[in-house]
Amino acid sequence: MNYSLLYKKLIDFSKHCGKSTLKNELWVGKIDKRWTVTINGHNNDEHNIPPFGCRVRYDSSIVALITADGGAILGNMYEDELIKAIDKAII
Repeated sequence: MNYSLLYKKLIDFSKHCGKSTLKNELWVGKIDKRWTVTINGHNNDEHNIPPFGCRVRYDSSIVALITADGGAILGNMYEDELIKAIDKAII
């Protein structure tokens, strides 16, 4: 998994939603009816999300924690479906 690419896609999604900056903000965006991303724009952990990191939920389950430097995602199914959902939302 290329976490930096996924991180960039999540940031691009926030920009698509009208967020030009996330500095000092905890932003929640609904990618579609099942996927939600929370992006921490703070310099410190907020709600168990690392500084400038992204937490991704599928329905109500946390399935990924992504930063510009790395992260973790549960299973290939979530990875593939998340990328498809982001791409669809940005188009």
